[in-house]
Amino acid sequence: MSDKFFQLVKRKSPIALVVTGYLLAVISNAPKPWVWFVADWPFRAIRAIAEMVDDAGQGALMT
Repeated sequence: MSDKFFQLVKRKSPIALVVTGYLLAVISNAPKPWVWFVADWPFRAIRAIAEMVDDAGQGALMT
């Protein structure tokens, strides 16, 4: 991932946050022995992202 993307996440750009949410969804659906160390962190992060983005962004997170 590029530095520009991380800057957008840091600035809480809705698009960057939604992309991050999708990546977290992939991580949360990985085989459980592989992701034991992240526990429920992806779900908590997705909830936090949903609170930061507008209605359009929330719709994108829920699809």
